[in-house]
Amino acid sequence: MIISDQNMAGMGGDELLIQLHHKYPEALKIMLTGEANADAVGNVINRGALYRYISKPWDHHDLFMTVADALKCFEQELTIQAQKKTLNFTSNRLESSLAILLATLNATADAILVLDHEDNLIICNEKFKEIWKLQPEDENSFSQNPLAYLNTNLKAGEGLLFHKFNLPSNLPFDLNLNDHRTVECYANSQKLDGKMVGVVLSFRDVTLQRQSEAIMHRKASYDFLTGLPNRMQFNEKLEYIFKTKADQYFALMFLDLDNFKQVNDTHGHAMGDLLIKKTGENLRQCIREVDLVARWGGDEFAILVCDIQDRSTIDHLATCLIKTLQNELTVSKKFSKVTISLGISIYPLDGNDSSTLLERADQALYQAKQKGKNNYCYYSEPDFIRSS
Repeated sequence: MIISDQNMAGMGGDELLIQLHHKYPEALKIMLTGEANADAVGNVINRGALYRYISKPWDHHDLFMTVADALKCFEQELTIQAQKKTLNFTSNRLESSLAILLATLNATADAILVLDHEDNLIICNEKFKEIWKLQPEDENSFSQNPLAYLNTNLKAGEGLLFHKFNLPSNLPFDLNLNDHRTVECYANSQKLDGKMVGVVLSFRDVTLQRQSEAIMHRKASYDFLTGLPNRMQFNEKLEYIFKTKADQYFALMFLDLDNFKQVNDTHGHAMGDLLIKKTGENLRQCIREVDLVARWGGDEFAILVCDIQDRSTIDHLATCLIKTLQNELTVSKKFSKVTISLGISIYPLDGNDSSTLLERADQALYQAKQKGKNNYCYYSEPDFIRSS
């Protein structure tokens, strides 16, 4: 603290305080004067060099209080400066951490979206804007309501399910977008003291992966020659029927082509493949939508006949299959016709599990062969319902 008189030999108090202010800007300056020189006082004030001006004669109590207030003010200023320094340091650290965080988020292959507990946007990376095709003109509406923006890009029926409070935490799930892309999403809820404070959503475009998986699934579940379900898919469907419709009657049909070996031996395997393919097409035309036909292997096919109300349903289908295939499967003039034989087992009359029903349908097929082919046989007569 500097206390100076105004009228002094060689230099006035105002000039002295101004010069000292340049060297000690933080020091508090008090000027005493018996002559109220407005210009001198104003000069010091304008330079920011004067804390207080006291006129002579002064009151000692007033001077002491002024000095005490000045010292208190100085201490407060030191505290404020220290706090500013700490805040600046913390702010710089935060800015640095944020810059590192943004760089990290932008370097990741996943799209990242972070929301607070009220769905407000906290941060998203550039990959997010890329995957969700966020345009500059949409950024304002997106920042105001991020989830609403996402929902508008989803196919109908999926948007209502997309909310952070019913997202399966830590489990990936697919979102189907309006532009026919598929995006895989992970949701991680963030909690503090047991309360949700936000959610981190990560996205990845898996369109090509899902398409590849669908192709692989089709190859694994469908016969490449006929396009019909294969044995694996047929067995899965059969097990599903056992679990969901075990209180209903249903039938299994095994059929194969009569004298198919002669076709291969006489006309070659290419003609045999053509015959198998044509058989598959005809089988599709005969069965109902609720039924399932599959290529079992070679020239064998299996049919699952569901929702049986009476025996006529089975008889009609078996008759249709024999008639349709024997009329259209003429291979050449030298080999007049290729017919089929059918074996039928019925749940629960002929078995309570898939392996038993399949085995007995195969046995019934053998009986049909023994009886001259081009016909169908039941493993046991289905007298649970009368023939119409």
